[in-house]
Amino acid sequence: MANNKFLTVLLAGVMSLTAVGVQAADSSVMFKIHDIKPVKNSDNLVESCEFSTTFYNNSRVTVSNVSLDLVWKDTVVEGTIAEEKKEATTFRGRRVDNTPSYRRGAGTDAFTTVELSAPISLPPLAPGKQITVKNSVKSDRCFLMLENVEINIKSCRTTGSDPALGADGAQIGVSTSVSENCNGLFKYYSPKDPEFYTDFKPISYDEEAQQERAKVNRDKEEVEDMHEKALSAVRRAGEVVESIAK
Repeated sequence: MANNKFLTVLLAGVMSLTAVGVQAADSSVMFKIHDIKPVKNSDNLVESCEFSTTFYNNSRVTVSNVSLDLVWKDTVVEGTIAEEKKEATTFRGRRVDNTPSYRRGAGTDAFTTVELSAPISLPPLAPGKQITVKNSVKSDRCFLMLENVEINIKSCRTTGSDPALGADGAQIGVSTSVSENCNGLFKYYSPKDPEFYTDFKPISYDEEAQQERAKVNRDKEEVEDMHEKALSAVRRAGEVVESIAK
């Protein structure tokens, strides 16, 4: 009896945690970065990086007016700059500089940035919808895009209401330059995450929209065909009635 009670409590706990996990997943705009392609110039040197970002709105709110920056940090360059600055420091009030090139403003940070940033804008994205946007950034460090990414939201609007976000979550028509409702709403998934392969739709929003337009066109053609057939039937009936009247 005691074992049954223990199993019941354990099962209830597992179900509760599962529900919380599902609720959390349902309250995010999932995104992943894929199809990273280095672009070379005539000298066979990489000059830019093309990539695609897929966003899937797995929340209950519509997001719009979205403008954000995807940012990758180069930890190697960051460490090099920190080391150069450490060498060009002071000791007992006197400047000790073992790196004359750094003193002349030709240090690593003078020609290589620590961060790689790509601006992205999104059209309105309703719940359950997905879109893939293509972008490029001038850099020869495409490998950074395989690492974790930071997201800086510059503007975002949410429309609707999602109870999973809490009482202070997304509300109808809330809009600011950096909406608090969007903070934490976007969640990145890397190729190391199983969701990268399972939770996103197999087709992009553009492809889905194209298929939907094709379906609408087919339906329109069917309606027009039925209408034309109906008119032909009416004309034939009129001709029969007219011939009988003669």
